[in-house]
Formats: sequence, structure tokens, C-alpha cells
Amino acid sequence: MEAKIVFGIVICHTESQVHQLGIRMTIIKLDNNKLFIHSPIEINAALQQQISQLGEVAYVVTPNKSHNIYLSDWWLASPQAYFYALQGSFINEEI
Repeated sequence: MEAKIVFGIVICHTESQVHQLGIRMTIIKLDNNKLFIHSPIEINAALQQQISQLGEVAYVVTPNKSHNIYLSDWWLASPQAYFYALQGSFINEEI
């Protein structure tokens, strides 16, 4: 399956209560019009609306523990999606 990037703007979020580092999210639209979310940022109604205009979220990938801080919100917003995280990322955490 060939992927194409449809959302070329980098979305940055720097107001993390856990880290003072900026978090960058990437959205890739697949050939089947499903969306692949890499490094999810904080999700709100405005962002959810923008994403829904692109397609349906099918995959959410967190590359490290720093990107897990918003994962439970994404889980609630996109329960149909497959979620991928590093093994052991959710020790002592509830989703």
C-alpha cells in the first residue's frame, strides 16, 4: 500500500504539563483514505474537526513514552483505531 502525505503542516504543541519540550505530530493519509497518526499531540474539538475532514483515524503510533501523555484522549476519540506503543509503555498507567 502506497502512502501519501496530505497534511504537510507540522502541528506543534509546546504547552505540555509533563514536559517543556515541543511535541510534533504527523498525519499520513493512506490509499484507502484511512489516517495514520504518528506522535499524537493533545486532541481538542478543533483538531478533531480538522482530522475528520481528512479521513478516519485507523492507526495511532506513539514512538516513545513522551508521546503517551495524550494517548488515552486519542483512545476515547478514535476507539475504532489500532494503537501501537513501545512494550512496557503503560506500566502503572491506565487507558
